[in-house]
Amino acid sequence: MNERAFLELVDFLAEDLPSNQEFDQAERLIIQQAANQKANILALEEALERDGLVVQGYNGQPRLNMAATELRNSRLAFAKLLKLAVPGRQTPRSSAVKWRT
Repeated sequence: MNERAFLELVDFLAEDLPSNQEFDQAERLIIQQAANQKANILALEEALERDGLVVQGYNGQPRLNMAATELRNSRLAFAKLLKLAVPGRQTPRSSAVKWRT
């Protein structure tokens, strides 16, 4: 569990909450999963940067790095988790979250 990433995400999402509201336990669990998903995204981005978009396949043929597919799926999962964490509200700034590594 990345506690710092979790707290950063809670703070970021809480900016849009009315001052008399806070996240309930279920929403905090979803936010924790989103923070974990973001950590996966960062690792996949590093792998793509290190290995490139095209890698050598089993028979030596060029093929798409599987990290690219996983990255796309991870980003979709992250966006869905953010929507679950803040039901009934749009999260247009979710893609603008800055993460420190």
